[in-house]
Amino acid sequence: MRKHVLITGGSRGIGKAIALRFASQEFNVTITYAHNEKAAEETLNEVESKSVEALALKIDLKRIDKTLEIIQNAIQKFGPIDVLINNAGVKRDCPIETMSEQDYDLVMDTNVKGSWAMIKHTINENPKHHPLRIINITSGTGIVGRENQVNYAMSKFALNGMVKALGKELGPKGITINAVSPGLTDTDMTSYVSPEDKKKYADTIPLKRLGTTQDIANACLFLASDEAGFINGQVIPVNGGIHGA
Repeated sequence: MRKHVLITGGSRGIGKAIALRFASQEFNVTITYAHNEKAAEETLNEVESKSVEALALKIDLKRIDKTLEIIQNAIQKFGPIDVLINNAGVKRDCPIETMSEQDYDLVMDTNVKGSWAMIKHTINENPKHHPLRIINITSGTGIVGRENQVNYAMSKFALNGMVKALGKELGPKGITINAVSPGLTDTDMTSYVSPEDKKKYADTIPLKRLGTTQDIANACLFLASDEAGFINGQVIPVNGGIHGA
């Protein structure tokens, strides 16, 4: 029986790269998406072209009842979840003086509460004692902070804290949880950064390039592997060496 990976925000960018990387290793793949049905269908077709089965489910991660439905539907389709990757996230950047409560709540509820709910429901709906690898996709902003991103930084710090706390709580159950913390990666979410600024940033990285979605996908696949079975409660920067954890 094939293993089953569930990736939130799996229709584009980092999430899509993760989905395709796991499909290449013969995982059945469930992805979630928020709005872009066309992108989800395209990713679904690409995943299925690798001779595995795939499922795309629309979700509002801010609603805990909907996260439960997603987990139940995924398990009904492919069986227990072996790897849960909390990749979905939103940004609403601006100075704190002008940041609205709505933008604060949207980022915190989507990025933090959504991931918390996905973990909670996966553990409850999976068979008891089923091995599970959990991976939170966080950000260098959740390690070093960044101006005009206080809500986003708080959400990513929270996800890293979740990893530290749940690593201790879930480890005795045979469940590992870790975070992959990308540096600036060339995706839709970073399209606001000009090519000139991307080059300037790349010049500050010891490896002299930006991260790729494949770099992040490879790190996730390693953390899901048997070789990573003793790695737990860690935040792993994948950023070319610009800073540590």
